[in-house]
Amino acid sequence: MDVVVDLRSASPTYGKYYSCELNSDTCKTLFVPIGFAHGFLSLQDHSVIVYQTSSVHALEADETIRWNSFEFPWGISNPILSEKDRNAVPLSAYHSPF
Repeated sequence: MDVVVDLRSASPTYGKYYSCELNSDTCKTLFVPIGFAHGFLSLQDHSVIVYQTSSVHALEADETIRWNSFEFPWGISNPILSEKDRNAVPLSAYHSPF
C-alpha cells in the first residue's frame, strides 16, 4: 500500500493523501512529484520496493513525517518501523520548504 501526502504549504490539498496498492499482478507504478511525501505499508511478507529518483539521494536532506500524523486509515496500530520512522516528526510540526 503506497501513500503520497501533499507537503506544498500553499496548496489547497496540503496534508491530503492519495493511496494505491502496487503489486506484481497489476504492474502499476506510482509517480511522486516534488513537494509530496511517500510512505508505504507492506501487505505481504518479503515485499520488495524499488525506487527510481530524479536525483542522487542526499541523506542530509532526508526528512521523515510520522506515519500516523495525518488522516490516512492505515488499518494497523503497531507497525514495524525503522528507527528513523520511529523518530519522525508529526505533519503538524513539519516545516515544508515547498
